[in-house]
Amino acid sequence: MNYWYISLSKFYPKGKTRQAQLKKKFTLIECFNEAEPREIDSMKLIYLGFGFFDCDHIQNNYNLHQRRIEHGNS
Repeated sequence: MNYWYISLSKFYPKGKTRQAQLKKKFTLIECFNEAEPREIDSMKLIYLGFGFFDCDHIQNNYNLHQRRIEHGNS
């Protein structure tokens, strides 16, 4: 189980990241540890949740933010 984030800046926390999947407008990030507030601010991270990627709450948050990003809405 890990922490999941979307990065709007395409940067991700070094040393905490298990994997990063580059998308057209954002990066999907899986981290071993929770990102610190300064990392969240500087890398424009959006928290999706803690658990496995196929968990309902993470999928719901991912789909919500993915639609917002791709349609240009905040």
